[in-house]
Amino acid sequence: MDMYLQFSAVYIFVMGITGAGKSTFIQKATGDTEIKIGDGAETKNVQESVVIMEDESGKPFEVHLIDTPGFDDDFDSDTVVLEKIAGWGNSLFGDGKTISGVLYLHDVSVSRMRGSGIRNLEVLPAFIGEEKLQFLTLVTTHWNTLKDSNKEVNNEKSLMTEEKYWRKLLDGDSRANTRRFDNTDGSALEIIREHLQHEFVTRLTHEMVDESMLLGETSAGRIVDKNLDLAYQQALKMAARDPGAIAALEKRLELVKRRLRTKFDKERQLEFLLEMERMKSKQRIFRTIRWVLRLSTVACVSTAIVLTGGVAAPTAGAVPLVEAWAQVWSAHDKDKREKAISNHKSSYDRELADYYGKEELEDGEIADINSLFSCDTLDKS
Repeated sequence: MDMYLQFSAVYIFVMGITGAGKSTFIQKATGDTEIKIGDGAETKNVQESVVIMEDESGKPFEVHLIDTPGFDDDFDSDTVVLEKIAGWGNSLFGDGKTISGVLYLHDVSVSRMRGSGIRNLEVLPAFIGEEKLQFLTLVTTHWNTLKDSNKEVNNEKSLMTEEKYWRKLLDGDSRANTRRFDNTDGSALEIIREHLQHEFVTRLTHEMVDESMLLGETSAGRIVDKNLDLAYQQALKMAARDPGAIAALEKRLELVKRRLRTKFDKERQLEFLLEMERMKSKQRIFRTIRWVLRLSTVACVSTAIVLTGGVAAPTAGAVPLVEAWAQVWSAHDKDKREKAISNHKSSYDRELADYYGKEELEDGEIADINSLFSCDTLDKS
């Protein structure tokens, strides 16, 4: 990443329910073909991808695309997803960085929005801030996938005109933008390019960092808490009179509710950032030493071969040895960095991992638990 330090860094959140096309969009934007696409392949954790691109004037930017899980995945509740998104946003702000935009992706080939999609739209303005919706772009995806293209156009019109969908985000003094993603790298980059000059702080980060609110006290947290209670009541109906299922639901609810009491720890975050900066400084020094050794070894061996008329050719064996040492040390650097990040983030996921790891749940109970956060019966509420 050293080669990118001369560029201005831009951070953009990519959001949407599973299947909306987030991974495809990021793959097209970055050219990273290793990003998995389709059939639930989208991440359950927040992930970061980087692309170097220019604005209209030719100024280069280092764009960080923050791929977020949707508020509908069976492995996480809305609360856990919001906590992960808040953790990233708060950490960026704690490191002196701002957000440049939020892209919310929606599959235009789908005529009816599920309950999870409605919940996403409810949380969006609370997460960003109603007064900052100009930093939000609503992106339609999966164009030209239906045989009847008129259905896709009608679906788009419905999204923009119906009150329960996008209309409230497109009205008012501060309004979101809409764009079509045509599944090409050029289209993805054009959508991103519109946000390169933007800088803002989300309402969620402002509430948690500046006002020291608990996650559940924030505007977005209150909406998630309300929907959690609604989903819990629906799940209880599904559990009927099964004591085991009801007990599992109650325990799961308590774990999720506890996460709403999460508070941004400024001191812990500062300590982590300082540790990462110390690690980066050491890595820069060792990286420089590695390259000096690589170049010196190659230069010395080449000179020796030339001066000795090839007699010193066996010394060329030193080159792969130095290169092997450099690779080992690079892996060591990466391992240390990943461990530091894992240790810092472990508090966010330990309770949930312990719960799934230790509890022996029946399939029916798991289905009821999943209904807490992916239950489309909320459409009827």
